[in-house]
Amino acid sequence: MRPPARPRPPARPPTGKGSGGVGASGARSEDPRKDPARKDAAPKDPARTKRGRADAEGTQGASPSTPRRRPAPAAPAGGRRTAPTRAETGPVTTPVGTAVGTAVGTTTGTVDLAAARARRESVTEGAGGRQGAATAERPVVSHGVQERLAEKRAMRRRRAWTRALVWIVSLAALGGLVWVAFFSDVLALDPDQVEVVGVGEYVDAEQVDAVVSSAAGVPLPRVATGDLREQVLALRGVGDVEVSREWPRGLRVEVTPRTPAAAVPDDGGFALLDADGVEVASVKRAPAGLPQIDLPLAEVREESSGGGRRTLNSALVVLNAMPEALRERVRHVGAETQDDVMVTLDDGTVVEWGGADDVALKVRVLELLMAAPESAGAATYDVSAPRMPITRGTLAPSDG
Repeated sequence: MRPPARPRPPARPPTGKGSGGVGASGARSEDPRKDPARKDAAPKDPARTKRGRADAEGTQGASPSTPRRRPAPAAPAGGRRTAPTRAETGPVTTPVGTAVGTAVGTTTGTVDLAAARARRESVTEGAGGRQGAATAERPVVSHGVQERLAEKRAMRRRRAWTRALVWIVSLAALGGLVWVAFFSDVLALDPDQVEVVGVGEYVDAEQVDAVVSSAAGVPLPRVATGDLREQVLALRGVGDVEVSREWPRGLRVEVTPRTPAAAVPDDGGFALLDADGVEVASVKRAPAGLPQIDLPLAEVREESSGGGRRTLNSALVVLNAMPEALRERVRHVGAETQDDVMVTLDDGTVVEWGGADDVALKVRVLELLMAAPESAGAATYDVSAPRMPITRGTLAPSDG
């Protein structure tokens, strides 16, 4: 709201003139421009004088119900309008019954604006004092920039300490787990919790236990199962092995033994060989139903040229190529070289096999010859040249 203008000074009363140009006081009205003493005084403005006279006349004759219109200030000599000064505006009249006139309590309608402004300022100061007192009673929360920055720094420090604490706890827990798993006795291998299965007839279970027990007391995560497997595979008669952990402190060793395919004379007894020619076991007597290869194993070992080993391998290839029903009838396999393998069946029939080539074709030709009526019962079957087989003699009937 725009504050009211200050009251104007009272208008200069009109000066009465006599016949001789002398005022009421008897002094002659002189032109200040001609008076040396009043050389510096500004000339009177006829318009201003008339306006002041009109204001005075209007104030005295104004009706309480008719507001006075304030005349517009005169334009300056330069043509640029300026706002009237407070001294030029003069007193302001307000009709009786308006807000300001009622507040002031005048009966003439003229308001003392200076007094009204002073009262308004005093009221504002009083309200401000009460507001300040009320504000002082409430708790003050600082939202300044420095306080906010300090709070952010404190929050960052708390977060950093929290992250550091989480990392420390996590690393400590991880270190504890590593120590328990890899260095403590909590998960140490217990020999009583080792299970060995599948050793069969020709694998020594005690040797397997001895190999596995070498890792006793070692934490289970550190047990080298691969090394244990290699050691067990090196044992006689073991064809394959699987070693697995049984938590928390055990092992499971599953052994696949080798299967003997033939018996070879060796040092007063027999060495049992599998289909690959690997020694499975040593026995005093050859098991019943197991073919015997009439090739001393000692000669195979001592022969530097390797001919005995090749002969042995050819005999084993022939045995493995035969059907199971025919292989069960084989009693002896003899060979002077790798190309003249001879097989003797349980009824005395001799099969001249020749070398280890075309074994599948030779097996098929042999089965056809033995099933044909005209060749059944022959004493010798020569399939060394399978496309030109030969049968010789007749097998003598058995006595029983």
